[in-house]
Amino acid sequence: MPWEDDQGDGLTFIVGHSLGGSIFLEYLDPAQAMLDPRSGVGAGYAPPVLIHGGVVIGATLQADVMGTTIPWRQNDTALTKPPGLPLLFLAGEFDGMATPELVSDTVSRYMAPTAKVVQKGCNHFGWTEGPGEFDLRQLDGKALIDERQQKQHTLRLVVAFLSTIADERPDAIANALKNAAADGDEVSVR
Repeated sequence: MPWEDDQGDGLTFIVGHSLGGSIFLEYLDPAQAMLDPRSGVGAGYAPPVLIHGGVVIGATLQADVMGTTIPWRQNDTALTKPPGLPLLFLAGEFDGMATPELVSDTVSRYMAPTAKVVQKGCNHFGWTEGPGEFDLRQLDGKALIDERQQKQHTLRLVVAFLSTIADERPDAIANALKNAAADGDEVSVR
């Protein structure tokens, strides 16, 4: 359901975790989407829906991830998104799948506005609901907070970020995230 502002105009936000976050980033970048043989898009692809903001949780578009190299990805070429589109990247301090370093490397490839929060004590699977058939839990780090705390903490950050966009206050993103962050979180905004 779109976020409704006071005028009743719908705003569209996308939130994706892990593979869902990577697919969302490819969705925004036609060149990346066309390189991914799994995407099913061809020449001339453009994102079909106007997005007003996005949240990427525990995801990266780096080529070297989880001990393997994804052949259609690069590690240092610029990534694109619609001009002015704000993106929030959340990384868990102990995420063994999309490490804070990999997330930072992805964020640095985008033009502003971007925000990144490294959530203290969090890991990759603390954002999920129970084990999945293809989870590689053995690659994840050990969380120092429980899943309920991780999810509540993440929700505060996401609401703070989306609220600044809905209220047309993108200049307030840094303050909103710093106010919503837990002790020890690393917040960076550009």
